[in-house]
This record gives sequence, C-alpha cells and structure tokens, in this order.
Amino acid sequence: MMLSTQRRAALRRLSAGTLLACSLFTAHSFAALDPSLPPGGNFDLGNWNITIPFDAEDGTSGKPLTILPAKLAGPNGFSHVPAFFTDSDGAMTFWAPLNGATTGGSKHPRSELREMIDGVVSDKTARDDLKAAQAAAAKNAGTVVYTIGLNFDGIEASYPGAGVLARQVLQSMASSPTNYYESPTPSELNGIFAQIAQIITHVAATNVVVTDILPPGVHYVPGSAMPEPSSISGQTLIWNLGIIGITQTHTITFQVSSTVARNLMRSCASDPSKYFDSPDAATLTQTFRAIGSLMRLMTIQAQRARHERAEGVFVFGDEDSRHG
Repeated sequence: MMLSTQRRAALRRLSAGTLLACSLFTAHSFAALDPSLPPGGNFDLGNWNITIPFDAEDGTSGKPLTILPAKLAGPNGFSHVPAFFTDSDGAMTFWAPLNGATTGGSKHPRSELREMIDGVVSDKTARDDLKAAQAAAAKNAGTVVYTIGLNFDGIEASYPGAGVLARQVLQSMASSPTNYYESPTPSELNGIFAQIAQIITHVAATNVVVTDILPPGVHYVPGSAMPEPSSISGQTLIWNLGIIGITQTHTITFQVSSTVARNLMRSCASDPSKYFDSPDAATLTQTFRAIGSLMRLMTIQAQRARHERAEGVFVFGDEDSRHG
C-alpha cells in the first residue's frame, strides 16, 4: 500500500515520539488528517492516557500532568503546545525536553502516551491521579478522608524524589493536614488505626460551616475575629470549622461597627461636640477621660455663672425682705 507524503510524515513523527500499539490506528484514523483538530480528533485515543512534562500549573517543578481518555479523546480533546499537539501536517506530535516535570524515579522528562488495559489505567502515575480524583470527589460529598503513608523515608532513600512525591500525594488526598498519618514501619500501623478509630467514634459533626450575615448598616471590623473567617463576601462571614468532636466547643468572636447605631447615639447627644466615638475597648479609658475633662469644664463654667449672678443681687429692707 502506498502512503501519501503527509501520511508518511505523520507516521515518522509518531514513531519518533513513542511506540504505539496497532490499536491506535483504526479506520477513523486513516481518514485525512485535520491540522485544526487536537490529536484525539485524528486518532482513536479512547483507550489511551498521556503524561506530559508539565505540572497542573503549567510549570516544570511539580508532578507531571496525566490526561485520561475522557479528556483526551475526540475533536475537543486535550492539546498542549509543545508537549502534545497536532502539527501543520496533521501529525500527532510529542515533546522530550531537556528540562521538565518527571514521574517518580525518572530523571528524563518526556511526553508519554500509554495504552490502558480494558479501560483500566495501567500506569502508576495515572492511577495515582485517578485515586486523587476519587478522594476529591469523596471530600466534596462530605466524606472525611484519612490517609496513611508507610516507609516514605525509606522509599526516598532508595529512590530520591519518589518518597517526597508520594507523601505530597497522600497529604493532598486527606481532608486536612491532621487527617494525614505516617508510619515509618508496619509496626506503628495498629497505633495509627486506633487513633483514627478513636476520632471517628467521637465525631459530632463533619464539614461544619458557620455563616453570619450582617444586617444593613452593620460592618465587620477587619482583623477583629477569633478565629479569622474562612471567607468574607459583602455582609456575609463564613467559617469552615471542619470536624467537631462530641466534647469540643468552638467560640467565634468579632467586632462590628454600625452607622445606624452611630447616627442614633449622635442624635441623642446635646450637640455634636458631646458625642464621642470609641473605636474599641482599648480606647474607652481615653474616651472617659475626655468626657470627664469636658464635664469639669462645664462645672467650672456653671459655678462661675452662679457667682456672677450672686454679685448682682441687692438687699433692701430687713433680712427677710430681699429684692433682686
């Protein structure tokens, strides 16, 4: 069978990137290659996954990104320049740079396409990604996830980078830092299981969220809350408390300022100079002193006025008959 120049170029580049099984080339893939489509639009990638030498932030220092079939296959599938894309002649193009993110135990960055076995992820990195996605889904559904790492220091000593990466993966899968445990050897596992069992049997509630919506005219004083809110949006303050044990209590305190209350108190004062605004409890003493000084001044002024009136009194007649 004679192949077109376009087809030969495509196959050469495909062979240079990685060795693929024949199942990749179906009747669909031998149609005319379309340079405008991602690789999954020209080739049947419904049972393949790819790992590229870039992390989830499109950097090269983190864990390499693995794309599973659901996001890889079809005309809207995954494409990344320069790691995995369709070239101008329709060829599926890979990249093997000198520097890039690598899988655990490897020092050679590359784009690597892998066939899955009966729809099951056959690559360990991809399996880890799948487990992380399952853990994220469980956490989003309200399930508390505990993870335990075993002998990561030993793994790190034998395979530099692998132990650190495995630790990071399990830590990210746990619901919180306190839900991650690490056992240097199998002998510590029973103790960890006992700790987790103790926590689970004494949990009163999980995914506890406290929401406080302030009324109009009342405003939160930034930095005054203990603990700080997890998020603030307008008049809504939210605290994500997570897990609360049966014997645990949580107290949330914060300060507010109110334009309504301020205007009311200002209107109650005899005049604007008689209204004092103390921003917090720490300045109340200074406010009281200021009021005391004003009151002493008012007393002195009142005594002086009485004295001046007394000097203007004239007495006529006897002691019991006085006229002003």
